[in-house]
Amino acid sequence: MPETSERTAALATLTAQSAKASDVARQLAFAGLAVVWAFRRSEFYDGQRSFIPGDLLLPATAFAAGLFFDLMQYSFGALRSLAVVLRRSSKLMIRPMHFLHGASFIAKVLLIALGYAGLVNTLFRHWLR
Repeated sequence: MPETSERTAALATLTAQSAKASDVARQLAFAGLAVVWAFRRSEFYDGQRSFIPGDLLLPATAFAAGLFFDLMQYSFGALRSLAVVLRRSSKLMIRPMHFLHGASFIAKVLLIALGYAGLVNTLFRHWLR
């Protein structure tokens, strides 16, 4: 079993790296939305009123959902921290908060990656022939 100082250092590294990954993922989501916005249309598209071309709806939705999970990750993290600080919560309450916090982080990163996959696919298929 690792020493307490090694575990503390590993936890500090994990916290710093996941915070940086969150920052980068958030910036990529906003940048992806900006690219989608650059290709918006104000006229009818495929017979329906739409500001976003149909090929970019999936990437735009994935970027927006990634930002939603970004908010959820920080909300669950704040609730978990509050529960720990107040010590009014049992361990049964804290464990689900750890799970929700981690699941939100994973969902955010995967959704933003999905958004970029759709964006790059659309760009290659339509604009970079």
